[in-house]
Amino acid sequence: MPAIDLIKLMPLIITSSGALIIMLMLAVRSGHKTVEIACLLVYSIGLAYLSKPTFVFEDNLFVVDGFGKLFMGLILFSGLIITFISYAYFNEKEENPKVYYVLLLLATLGAQTLCISHHFISLFLGLEILSMALYALIAYLRTRNYAIEAGMKYLIMAAFSSAFLLFGMALIYSETGTMDFAAIANIIKLQSKISPYLIMGFGLLMVGAGFKLSIVPFHLWAADVYQGAPMPVTAFIATISKGGMLIILFRLLGLTRLISLTPIFTLMLIIALASMLVGNLLAVRQRNLKRILAYSSIANMGYLMAALLSIDEDGLQTATLYTMIYFVALLTAFGVLSMLSTKERDADDLNDLKGMFWQKPLMASIMTVSMLSLAGIPLTAGFIGKFYILKSGIDTGQWLLMFTLILASIIGLFYYLKIIVALFTEAPSSAAVPEKGHPVYYFINLVVMFLLTISLVVLGVYPQQLISILHTILS
Repeated sequence: MPAIDLIKLMPLIITSSGALIIMLMLAVRSGHKTVEIACLLVYSIGLAYLSKPTFVFEDNLFVVDGFGKLFMGLILFSGLIITFISYAYFNEKEENPKVYYVLLLLATLGAQTLCISHHFISLFLGLEILSMALYALIAYLRTRNYAIEAGMKYLIMAAFSSAFLLFGMALIYSETGTMDFAAIANIIKLQSKISPYLIMGFGLLMVGAGFKLSIVPFHLWAADVYQGAPMPVTAFIATISKGGMLIILFRLLGLTRLISLTPIFTLMLIIALASMLVGNLLAVRQRNLKRILAYSSIANMGYLMAALLSIDEDGLQTATLYTMIYFVALLTAFGVLSMLSTKERDADDLNDLKGMFWQKPLMASIMTVSMLSLAGIPLTAGFIGKFYILKSGIDTGQWLLMFTLILASIIGLFYYLKIIVALFTEAPSSAAVPEKGHPVYYFINLVVMFLLTISLVVLGVYPQQLISILHTILS
């Protein structure tokens, strides 16, 4: 590969080099604070490089375009926020916290690879890099309850999903003779009738992707893994890990317009309907906050599938907008929960939030805005995201899908409001007040969460500029 092409792949090189540098720092026994600052610098340099003017680079495996750079920026930004909240969370824990940042960067590298993949080989490469690091991250605090169990469940499920994914790729390759997304789409569109092997291949491909996105009926691992993983790792799974697979679906089905083919459209429609309803219904019964957000993520993946099904009316732009808003709201919520967590346990029970408004009013307000945005309440960014999904669906006549989305959103209000009510309920006298931790890190995390909250409100009131940027990138 020419040197000029390596420069265009610099975002991946920065992240991989950062992981290697931190490994060398660990060899000379660098402190936790130094390692965390180095990790923050890696993410910041990567974001700074992406801010350069858009360039397009294509070869047999990768395509670096505006769409890929947008998702890479979202993933690096999410990684930056997760690194911020990780220091106070992992400091003084029972495990060596410094190796965590190496794994975090390696998992981010896998997600970045997925962002610029338009070939089955690069897809599988990125997916395995991401999964290998996640196995260790999920079970990182191995003495905690459910940690090893969560790691093993994710390991087994990821192995099964990779097998389905590979089998699906093999069937598609056997029929088309290519692994390139655009070439596959062109060949299929020229066929008068879609081969049963192609339908089976895409079905198996969706099984593999469904496990990674925890959409129905491949969602059974999500709640247990969310609950067992450390709080920042749960945030990583809910955002960066799923973001990497989402852009694959957006590229493979959206940009190539394969979603408009009847068999693929029908399959995605069934998955979207089931995910929206099942995710919200399961979340209503939960009291563990991690499990609530796990089932909420299933429903939100259904909303994204609904946006993608409206591809003829800017469905891809709407799905991208909703993904960005959803990530910011989730990072805010997990940031607050990480700040409330103690050395002994995570703040993942509904009782841990009771009375928080009377003890920590700013933190409670941040959590409230995050929940309102996830619920899609007006004047928050989440409302804008759901509004555009509804608009795209109605414009394309997807009445069943949109009715289900409205019904599912109403059901979702119950558990989001349950969390908000707990924040303003008087805390029981026996409730333990979470430790504040180091004042400097507490203040930095609070400022970061506050800025994310402001962005949710600003986007809820003035979304047009972001929508214009997305329209420019995706047009």
